[in-house]
Amino acid sequence: MALKTLEELTARRTAWSKVRTWIEQAGKRVEVLPADNQSSAATLLALQISTATPLGALADQTGGLLVESGWLRILGSGHERLPWGLAEWNGLQADHQPVPDKLILAHDVLGGFFAREHNKKISYFSPDTLNWENTQLGYQDWLAWALSDDMGDFYEHFRWRGWAKEVAKLEPHEGLLVEPMLWEKGPALSRRKRTPVPIVELWGRYQDSR
Repeated sequence: MALKTLEELTARRTAWSKVRTWIEQAGKRVEVLPADNQSSAATLLALQISTATPLGALADQTGGLLVESGWLRILGSGHERLPWGLAEWNGLQADHQPVPDKLILAHDVLGGFFAREHNKKISYFSPDTLNWENTQLGYQDWLAWALSDDMGDFYEHFRWRGWAKEVAKLEPHEGLLVEPMLWEKGPALSRRKRTPVPIVELWGRYQDSR
């Protein structure tokens, strides 16, 4: 099958207005990292995603989104603060092996990852079980959820007093290595050691532990 050109991927009416509305409704909970035109074009071409979809619109218009002090990082086309975007996480980085049948979409500060499965549903790699858990949501519904207040409820059992200030000190490309690991028995998360590490390193540790 012939690959679509950039003109074809951007020809239809963009879904950006819909995504922008969700971002505006989220207010100060969401920080938008600006897009670089070259990176945006490269991402659309590499992943063959149209700007008529929310995923393509996000990649075209943003380098990524930081939700709730950067607790959740929704991937766009990449930014100097979030250098690995959609393209890099999904196999265009020479030293990175993509996940079979999954498209990585976002990661959180504890090393959890959201990905789109081959059936177009979104799953979550949970750092306390090391398993992929199906959310039963498509990308559009998932993105709307991730930008809503409901997202905080999902993470309630992962949070500790003062988490927002601690997370805000991190760069978006960093995560917290929790020891003992989250799937191991031990004290409450608030009493476990938490060390900033590159999120790529955290991903590698968790995948090796599986």
